[in-house]
Amino acid sequence: MLQALASGALIILAGTFAFLKWLETQQLITVNWKNVESFWAKQTKLLDQNGDGKLDAKDLQVVRTRFEGFMATTVPSAGGFAAGFMLGIKP
Repeated sequence: MLQALASGALIILAGTFAFLKWLETQQLITVNWKNVESFWAKQTKLLDQNGDGKLDAKDLQVVRTRFEGFMATTVPSAGGFAAGFMLGIKP
């Protein structure tokens, strides 16, 4: 599932890039590619979870581990609350 999600994100990113290049060649827009590159560099730093300076499978593993920990600690208590709430409002 994670691979399909990453693949979909890359397809969207590549499609967006191709569309912007096409619009630029048609002289409908002017893209400041230095600003795009700067923006992408900032996002890469933000998404780099293990601090190695690149986005890779290791970053996804860090996100997965954090998500699993969050779900293990949060969902059981939320489930207990939901069940209690439903029992409490039942006529």
